[in-house]
Amino acid sequence: MPCEIITLQLGQCGNQIGFEFWKKLCSEHGISPEGTLEDYATEGTDRKDVFFYQADDEHYIPRSVLLDLEPRVIHSIMNSPYAKLYNPENIYMSKQGGGAGNNWAVGFSQGERIYDEVFDIIDREADGSDSLEGFVLCHSIAGGTGSGLGSYILERLNDRFPKKLVQTYSVFPNQDEISDVVVQPYNSLLTLKRLTKSADCVVVLDNTALNRIASDRLHITNPTFSQINSLVSNIMSVSTATLRYPSYMNNDLIGLIAPLIPTPRLHFLMTGYTPLTTDQEVASVRKTTVLDVMRRLLQPKNMMVSTPLDRNTQHCYISILNIIQGEVDPTQVHKSLQRIRERKMAQFIPWGPASIQVALSKKSPYIQSAHRVSGLMLANHTNISALFERTLKQYDKLRKREAFLEQFRKEAMFSSSLDELDSSREVVQQLVDEYVAATTPDYLSWGLRSFYHLLENVIEMDGVIQPRLRSQRLVLRELSTQVSNQQTKHPMVSDDESEGPVGKKTVRQEEVPKRKRGRSRVQSETEKTVQIQERTETDMNAQMGEETTGLSEYELLIQRNIAEKRKFLDSLGIFDVKKELDACLPCPVKKRIQRGITSSPKNLSQTIERRRSLRQQNLSPDGLHQTLPTEKPFVPEQLEEHPRPPPGPAAVTDYCRDHVKEACRGLLQELQGIVVKDANKKTPWTGNVDSVVRQMKKMVVREEHVVKVVPNRTFSIQIHPTMTKTLVLVGAKWGELGVWDVDREDESNGAHFFKPHSRPINCLTVDSTSPNHIYTTSYDGSVRRTDLEAGILQQVYSYLPEDDHSQWVSWHTHVDPHTLLVAATHGKIIKVDLRQDSKKPSSMFQVHNYTNVKVVTQHPMNSSYFASTGRDGNVCLWDVRKMRPNSPVSECAQRRQVSGLEFSPVTGNTLISTCTDDYLRFISCDLSSLTVSREIKHNNHTGRWLTPFKARFVPHHDDLIIVGSMRQPRRVEVWDSSGHLQHEFLGEHLGSVSSVVAMHPARPILAGANSSGRVSVFM
Repeated sequence: MPCEIITLQLGQCGNQIGFEFWKKLCSEHGISPEGTLEDYATEGTDRKDVFFYQADDEHYIPRSVLLDLEPRVIHSIMNSPYAKLYNPENIYMSKQGGGAGNNWAVGFSQGERIYDEVFDIIDREADGSDSLEGFVLCHSIAGGTGSGLGSYILERLNDRFPKKLVQTYSVFPNQDEISDVVVQPYNSLLTLKRLTKSADCVVVLDNTALNRIASDRLHITNPTFSQINSLVSNIMSVSTATLRYPSYMNNDLIGLIAPLIPTPRLHFLMTGYTPLTTDQEVASVRKTTVLDVMRRLLQPKNMMVSTPLDRNTQHCYISILNIIQGEVDPTQVHKSLQRIRERKMAQFIPWGPASIQVALSKKSPYIQSAHRVSGLMLANHTNISALFERTLKQYDKLRKREAFLEQFRKEAMFSSSLDELDSSREVVQQLVDEYVAATTPDYLSWGLRSFYHLLENVIEMDGVIQPRLRSQRLVLRELSTQVSNQQTKHPMVSDDESEGPVGKKTVRQEEVPKRKRGRSRVQSETEKTVQIQERTETDMNAQMGEETTGLSEYELLIQRNIAEKRKFLDSLGIFDVKKELDACLPCPVKKRIQRGITSSPKNLSQTIERRRSLRQQNLSPDGLHQTLPTEKPFVPEQLEEHPRPPPGPAAVTDYCRDHVKEACRGLLQELQGIVVKDANKKTPWTGNVDSVVRQMKKMVVREEHVVKVVPNRTFSIQIHPTMTKTLVLVGAKWGELGVWDVDREDESNGAHFFKPHSRPINCLTVDSTSPNHIYTTSYDGSVRRTDLEAGILQQVYSYLPEDDHSQWVSWHTHVDPHTLLVAATHGKIIKVDLRQDSKKPSSMFQVHNYTNVKVVTQHPMNSSYFASTGRDGNVCLWDVRKMRPNSPVSECAQRRQVSGLEFSPVTGNTLISTCTDDYLRFISCDLSSLTVSREIKHNNHTGRWLTPFKARFVPHHDDLIIVGSMRQPRRVEVWDSSGHLQHEFLGEHLGSVSSVVAMHPARPILAGANSSGRVSVFM
C-alpha cells in the first residue's frame, strides 16, 4: 500500500517552487497539464498514488494544498496551462488579500484567524488518504506568509497529526544581496525556532548558494526566480524518486530520513546535485560513472548551502545519503564506497560510524536524460550551524538598536512583551551549540552534563542554596567533572550496534584499534568477524554465566555493552545521588500510574492553555481586542470545560450555546407532534434485493445536503422515523447531540446541537414506541433521555458516582418499551428498568471475563436473547433466563476486536459484525449456536483519527447491509449476505469517509457522518 504524502505550499516562494515541483512530477509520470495520462505513458512501474490521487473521471489530482494571504501568485498558477491540474477546493487565499506585509507576527496571527478554514481543507485531504505517512511543507523563512503562517501551520500539524512525519523544504534568504525585508532577521529567527521544535526533517535551500551555482555552474548571468525554482524542483523530485519508483528499500519517507538524523534536533539537511548542466552544455559533459558522481557530490562547489566545507576545520559529516539514478551496477557502488573511504574524501563525526548510505532509483522513462548516471546527496553536516550563527548575528545587531520592533508590537503576541523573540534566540543558540558539540568525541556525554547543570539550577532556587541540598550540589559538580575526565577511558557508546553502508553489523567503536578508529572505518569484514569471535569465546560466557545460553554473538555483545555502562555509572555514584535527590527535592516524585481495574483518573486540572482561533474565541475578525457586540468576552477554558451535566430533569435549551438558544427553542417547537409512519405499511425496503437496489440508485447527495452539524468528531448517527420532516440526529466527541432539520432553510441550515453528556456519545437510538424520546449512551458513564416534544433532558441511569471517571458505559439496546440493556466496563451487562425512579439496575450480568463490553444488541423476535462482544473479540449469544458468568449459549471467536454488531431486523437469524481484522462477517444464529456463514474482505483500518466503521442492516431487510468505505472516491457501500457488492452511494459532494451511517426506516433516505462533524444525506 502506498504511503501518501500531502504537500503544503505557503506564501509566494512556497507556491512558486511547488508549482515547478508539480510540473516536474507530471513530466516524469507522463501526466498532461490537464491531469490526464498521456498516450505514451504505458509503463506501470511507478507509484503515482504517493503524490496524486485519481478523480472519478480518471484525472490525476495532486495531493496538494495551496495557501497564501495575497492572491497574485496563486492567480498566476490558475491562469497557467496547469490550472486544471489542481483541486480548486484545496486552494485558500485570504479574503482581505493584503498579505502579511513581510511580517512574521502578522502571518502567525492570520494563521489563528483562518485556522478552521485551512484545517478543514487539510483534514479533508487527510481523510482522502488510505495510508497517510506525512506532510511536505514548502515555504520561505524570511517573508511574512511563509514564515509566520508556516510556523503556525507547523505547530498545529504537530498537535493534530502527532504520529505523522513533517518534512519541510525551507528557503533561506540570499545573504549576498541587500534584502528588501528589513525585519528579515526577526522573521528568520522566529521561524527557525518552529523548524527546530516542530519539524522532523528540514531540507535547507539556501538562496545564496543557489544563485552562486546558477552563475558559476550553469553560466547564467542574472538568474531569474523561475530558473532558481526549476533547480529547486529538480532537487525535490530526485529526493522523492525512491518513493515514486520504489525498490526493495528506501521506498517510504521514514526509511529515507531515519538514517540521516541520529538525534532529534540535528535534522537540518544540506543537498548537492551532479551533473549540473544547461541544454547547451550537454555535449561537453564527460561520461559519468558511479564513482565520478559520488566523488563530485562531496565537492563543496556542488553543495547548495553557502557554508564553507573546509577539511581543516573541526566541522564534519554526521551522515550522508546518496540517491543515484540511472543504469547502475550495485558492485560499482560497493567499490566506489571503498575508494571514498580509502582516500578519506569525507570527514565524519568521531563518536559514530562513517555512515554513507546509497539508494538506487530508476529514472523516468518519459524524459530523455543526457547523462547515464546522476546523483543527489542529502547530507547532515555540522557546518550547517554557520547559517544559524549568521542569522543570530544579524538579529543581535537589530535587537541591540531596538530597530523595527514597532511592527511586531502591533500584534497581540508581542504587544505586552518581546519574550517570544528572546525564547527563539535561546532555542537557535542551543541548536548551534549542539551542532558544535557534535564535532567532539564526547558528544554522547554532552547531554548528560547538560542534565547535571539543569539539576544544579533546580537545587539553587532563587539564588539561595538550601542547606540540606548543598552536599548534593557539590556531588553534581564533581560528577560533571568526572564524566569529562573518564570519557576517554570509558566511551559512552550506544546499546544498538551501528550498521555500515553495506548492511553488515560492525563492532563498537571502543573495540576498534586506535589506528583504525574515527573517520575512515576501512576495517574489513574478516577482521570484524575475528574480533567478535575473540571477544565472545574468551570472556563473554564466563562473565554472563548461564543466562547467556542460547544467545547469538550479536546479543552477547549487546549484553556486554549494557553491563559495562551500568558498571561505569555505578562507579560514578549516580544511583546513590539519585536516591538522595529523590528524598531531598521539595517537589515529590510522581508515582507510576497503576494500570488496571483500580486505576484512578489522571489529574487534568493543570493544563497548558491551547491556542485558539478568533472564531473559537468569539472575537471579531477585524481585531483581536474587539468582541462581537452580541457576545460575551471570551474566557479561556480548561479541560474541565466538559463537566458532567446534573442528573435531574432540565430544559434542553439549558445545554445550548447562549446565542442560539432562541433558534434551538424554535426548532423544538416545530418538532412537537411529529408523526411516525405506521410500521405495518409497506416501505421502500420491504421488497426483494433487486427492487431495493433500484430504489437506492435513485438517491443522490446534493450540495445543500452536506452540513456541519456538530463541531467535533461524530461517533453515532440516526435518522428519526418521522414522515413529516427529514430529521438527522448525531452524537459527537464531547457529548454534543446534533439535531438537523434537513428541510429547513435558515442561517443555521436547520442544524443545532446541545450537550447532554461530557464525553463521546457512542450509541444513539430512537424509542420505537415513543419516537419523541431519544436515548443516548456516553463514555461519561450515563444513559440519558431527551424528549424532543417536551424539550426535557433527563438521566435514566448512571454507572458511576458523579466524581468518578474511571468507569463508563459504551452501548445500549431496547428490550421492550420499559427496559434497556447497557454495556459497561469489566465485562458487565446492566438491565435498566425505565419505570423505576431510583435509576438503579434491576439486574447485572457478568458476560465477559473482565474485559470491557463494546456492543450489545437485542434479538428482534425473542426478548430473552441478546448478543454482545468485548475487547477480546468474541461474539457471544446469551439467554437472560439462564445467565451464568462467562457461560454463553454460544460463542463465535473473531480474530481481532469487533467495533459493530447487529441482529438482522426481520427474523434475527443473522448477525453482522465489523471486525478490525478487515472483515465483515455474516453470523448465522438459530438461538442455540453461532456460525460464520459469510466473510467479506473490507478495509476497516480507520486509524485513530476516524471513528471505526459499524456495518448496519438495511431497515426491514435481512439480506442487505450498509457500511462506510476507505476507498477513493469516497462512498457508502451496500453488500448482500452472499458477499456481493450491490450498490455504492457516490457523489461529488461526498468528500470524506462516512464512518457511521444510518437509513430512514420508511423513506429512501441515507445519512453518513465523517470525523469532522459533517453529515451528508442521500435522498
